[in-house]
Amino acid sequence: MQRLIQMLPILLLLNSVGGGGLGLGAAASTLTLSSGSRPAASLTSSSSSTSTSMSPSSPSIENSMNIGIYQISMPSKLDQALEFQTSVGIRDRTKTLPGVLKTSIDVKDLLQTHVVRNSTKPPKSRWDKNEVRTVNTEIACAMAHRNAYRKFLANETLTHALIFEDDVQVSVNAFNQIKKSGSTGGLMDVVRTLASTSTELGWGMLNLGRCNAFCALENNSKETNKKSIGPIRIVKGSGDCTTAYLLTRNGAQSLHEGTLPMFSPIDFMQKNVLGKAVLDITPRLFAQIQSNTNSMHNYDKPECRPHG
Repeated sequence: MQRLIQMLPILLLLNSVGGGGLGLGAAASTLTLSSGSRPAASLTSSSSSTSTSMSPSSPSIENSMNIGIYQISMPSKLDQALEFQTSVGIRDRTKTLPGVLKTSIDVKDLLQTHVVRNSTKPPKSRWDKNEVRTVNTEIACAMAHRNAYRKFLANETLTHALIFEDDVQVSVNAFNQIKKSGSTGGLMDVVRTLASTSTELGWGMLNLGRCNAFCALENNSKETNKKSIGPIRIVKGSGDCTTAYLLTRNGAQSLHEGTLPMFSPIDFMQKNVLGKAVLDITPRLFAQIQSNTNSMHNYDKPECRPHG
């Protein structure tokens, strides 16, 4: 009940932005983007000299897109994950995937079977000194995301995957900006439009919930700023975190092949494998819930690095 009370402002905001709904078919197990099924939206999209509506860039792109939605959840955070799915109207079409318990990880065995490279052996310090992280947690998280890639790739009807962790929440900052822009569409309208840019911009992964990004280095150059969609900018990837992101089939295939053996935390592997094919959005649509209990992560990080 306390969690639902905390989410009321988000629910009201989504209601006002999305007209009370997300324009999705109630019985769909995946998010199929068919023309005419989505409410009109007034966000504009621009890339260099072009300017279009919030809709995907052409009817052919919209008709061909089919997005599978997945959420990775630890057992203790399942209720929280389901509440999030309900709050954004995707519960009936989201596949909830079990997280991997760190207690199930046998690093010695994974090294011997070449599932993990030696570079992930402790000691390891990739995060701030105030955070306590273990290699078992990093491996477990990476294995859970690799499972999501496999589920996505196994369904050949899907063109994109939208992947969430269990500690995700909607960013009020982003939706306040979307609301001020005059949009009459909902959350998934924004996600659909972002997904429709994958071919144009050549990304394999689009981070919707980045953290620790080098925001101060993001200028107005074409190299950094790839496209603007209303108040949302698609920019060169510099952030961490895997709270929420979109994948193309090519991106997922590259990650599935390139992250075994595993050699780093999953967000570092994603950038290492995909390189320039990883882009971010700003402001982020999703953020992490700060938590001190067992979830995919037990910390919260801002979108931008301090002074960087």
